[in-house]
Amino acid sequence: MAVGRSKSLAKGKAAKAKPAKAAKSAKLAKPASNAKPAKAAKPAKATKPTKATKPSKPAKPSAPTKPAKPAKPEKANGASKHAVPMAPPSKARKSNGANGAARTPTTDPPPSKKGAAPIPLPTASGRGGLLLPGWLRPRVEGLTQKCQEVDWEEPGQLAATLLEGIKEIAVEELGDHAAAIGAVKLEPLRPMLAKALGREFDMRESLGGLGKGPVKGWLLKVMMRAIGMRFDEPKAIQAPVLARPLFERAVGEALERVRGTASDPRTVVRGLIEALDNTAREVGLAQLNERIAGARSAPVPFEQAVRRVAQAFQVSGATAAQWAKLGFSDVASRAKSNGEWISVPRAIWATRREDATQVLDRLGQIIGLAWAKTEGQASSSWAQRLGAAGVLRPYAPSEYFSKGDALSHPRFGIGVVTTVEQGRVEVTFPDGVRKLAHAG
Repeated sequence: MAVGRSKSLAKGKAAKAKPAKAAKSAKLAKPASNAKPAKAAKPAKATKPTKATKPSKPAKPSAPTKPAKPAKPEKANGASKHAVPMAPPSKARKSNGANGAARTPTTDPPPSKKGAAPIPLPTASGRGGLLLPGWLRPRVEGLTQKCQEVDWEEPGQLAATLLEGIKEIAVEELGDHAAAIGAVKLEPLRPMLAKALGREFDMRESLGGLGKGPVKGWLLKVMMRAIGMRFDEPKAIQAPVLARPLFERAVGEALERVRGTASDPRTVVRGLIEALDNTAREVGLAQLNERIAGARSAPVPFEQAVRRVAQAFQVSGATAAQWAKLGFSDVASRAKSNGEWISVPRAIWATRREDATQVLDRLGQIIGLAWAKTEGQASSSWAQRLGAAGVLRPYAPSEYFSKGDALSHPRFGIGVVTTVEQGRVEVTFPDGVRKLAHAG
């Protein structure tokens, strides 16, 4: 009986447990007898009938996928290939923007905006740039051209060679004035120039080094930009070309006065400057007079430049044949043979009137003097002036002419010889340049 009673109790418990699970799922549908009656639910809005969907098109067969590349093995520290390694604190570098690229520190100035004043660069003189006289430019260009024709392995070696060459040119040409413009102590500029040349090395690596660059004079431009070097080149003064014979006559007379003497170089320099100044005043070229006066008070005085021009005609020793060629036969007669070397106690001036053309060209480069074509209306007055000065010659093909000679042509008028070639000369007339025959 006990067993039957326990079975009936178990069945009753199972019957009671089943409705409890059903009530949990259907709680809202049929509330329990002891629960409060639930509020009536609002009628649901009628939904719109859905449109019939169109039958989908059969999908295109997909292209065969390429086999994926094998993934690179991860680093030992577990960092992914996109992770940027952190630099040690002692060697941290500044970021160059959003891309996070490292940027090495540089001494170059930041790029200046358009129209802004250039940023002064540190130099040995501390003045923000190395300013050289304009008449030194040909020698500096020659130095850079020679260096450009050599294959250099290290930019530092090239930088040292360039700076040492500039120092030698400045000391030779400017004397004591080289130190005044900061052209002697150039060693502080070497790292800056080497860095700029290093970048140029990288750009021209395909050319096999710095060797022969495609642009003439590119090495000079790199050096000028790197160390702030400039040339003080005055604007050219336009003088009438018909005035050139008068300038050459004055310069020739100054050279002839000191020929064969041992005069002090300062006397010769003073005579050449006075020849230019007096002739400019004679022809009414006041701008040249002002230029000469200002050049005398420049950091590198005009006298220093003229002295370098005149020193080329000062001789202290030569062979007997060379003394005879210069016109000093009395000195040459002391030797027993033409090859014997003869020295004199004091250097003498071997200047000639014919050297006036060369000297005037050099002085014109220093002071900034250019020759302009003379208008036809003014040529008649110049003819009278040149004729009175005794420097005007009638043209004839059988005559020999040199540069700077003034001639009178029956058809073209008054002209000045500007170029001398084999058998002909170029003469500048009021209406243009003509090529004429001569006995040369």
